[in-house]
Amino acid sequence: MLIIQTSDLHLGVATYGEIDASTGLSKRIDDYFKCLDFIMEYAISNKADFFLICGDAFNNPVPTPTILKMFASRLKKLTKTGIAVVMIAGNHDLPKTEGRVSPIEIYSEIGMDNFYYLSGPTYIDLRTKDKKKVRIFAVPYVHPIKTFNKQQNLKKEKKELTYEAVLKAYGEEYADCISKFSKIGKGDADYCILMSHIAVFGTSRGTEEPITLLGGEFALLPNVLHSDIFDYVALGHIHKHQCLEWKVPIIYSGSIEKSNFSEIDEKKGFVAVQVGNKLEWKFIELPTRKMVKIEVDATGIRNIREKIYEELRRVDIKDAIVKLIIKVSKKSRPNFDYSDIRRMMAGAFYVEPSYERVQEDLPTQMLFSEALSANDSLIRYLETLKNLSKKERSLLEKLGLEIIKEVEDEATE
Repeated sequence: MLIIQTSDLHLGVATYGEIDASTGLSKRIDDYFKCLDFIMEYAISNKADFFLICGDAFNNPVPTPTILKMFASRLKKLTKTGIAVVMIAGNHDLPKTEGRVSPIEIYSEIGMDNFYYLSGPTYIDLRTKDKKKVRIFAVPYVHPIKTFNKQQNLKKEKKELTYEAVLKAYGEEYADCISKFSKIGKGDADYCILMSHIAVFGTSRGTEEPITLLGGEFALLPNVLHSDIFDYVALGHIHKHQCLEWKVPIIYSGSIEKSNFSEIDEKKGFVAVQVGNKLEWKFIELPTRKMVKIEVDATGIRNIREKIYEELRRVDIKDAIVKLIIKVSKKSRPNFDYSDIRRMMAGAFYVEPSYERVQEDLPTQMLFSEALSANDSLIRYLETLKNLSKKERSLLEKLGLEIIKEVEDEATE
C-alpha cells in the first residue's frame, strides 16, 4: 500500500511573479501547480492507493474560477487512475463569514469518483488496490475562537476572552475528538490513519504566520494526538517538513513551494508512506523555484551601479526570484533607478529591489526600506510605538495583518 501525503498547496499565490499577458495571472501561480503536478505524477507512476491533502489547498477561500478549474482538471486525472483523494480544510480554505462554504465543497457536489472531502471531525473506510481496509479519521481546521464560543454556549457560561481560556477550550475540543475516535476504534480495518490541520507545540513553524491572541499561539500538546488506534498521523498547517517523536510517525509534509525569503534554504516536498510488513515513510524533495538574496553594501560609494554589477557576477540569478537589498548611508542620495537594475538582472524570474538606510527623523533610528511589503511596513511601524506593551503590540499586529490579507485577497479576486 502506498500513501502520498501533502498539504499547504496554497494554490493561487501570486507574489514574486510578473503578470502573464496571455492569462492575466501571475507567472508565480504556475510554480505551485508544477510542484503539484510533480507529486501527482509520482503518485500515478507508483500506483498509489491514497492521496491525502491535509488542508490549505488554496491560498484563500475565494480562488478565481481559473484556479478552481486548474485544480479540478488535476484531481480528475488523479482519481481516474483509481487513486482515492482525501481532503480536509485548512485555515486558508475556510471563509471567515458564517454561511459561506469552502471552495473544496464544489468538488464534493459534482460527485467525482474516488474523491472524498471530510468537512468535519469524522472518519471514512476505504479499500486499497489489494483489498486492504483503511480507516481514515479526520479533524479539519477549526478556528480556536469559534471553539471557545461553542464551548461557552454549550456550558451556558461566559468567560473572559483570554489566550489561556481559548487555548484550554481548543485543547479540550480536540482531545474530545480523539477520545471519540478511540471509542470508535479500528473496527475490522487493517490500518488506521489520522489527518488533521493544526499546530503542535514543539514544532518549528517555518514561515506560516501563527494564529495569535495577545501574543500567544494556538497549538496543541503532542500527547493530545496520541491514541493506540492510529498507525500514522498526517498533519498540515506547519510549512516546514518534520516528524514528531512518538511510537508511530506524526508527520508534517510541509508546504510545496517557498512562500517568502525566510524559507530560502528550506527544502520543500511531500511524503510517501509505504505499508507492507512494516510502515516506512520518506520525504521526497520538490524542484521549487530558486530564491536568491543579494545584499550590496554601497555606503560611501558613488557609483552604486558598478558595485551592484560586481555583486551580480558572484551569483547565478538565472530563473531565480531575487531580492536585492542595497544599503546606503544615512544622508546619501542613491543615483540609480529600479528600471536600470531590472535590465541588469534580465535573466532572473522576478526581481524585488530596495535600498535601506537609517532615517534621521525616526526616533528609533531604525533601518528603513523604501520598498517594504505592507506586512513589513506595519510591523516596523509598530516597533516605533514605545508606549505599547508587548501584548498590545501583538494584538495590533495580528489585527493589522488580517486586514492587509483581506484587502490583498479582495484585490486578487
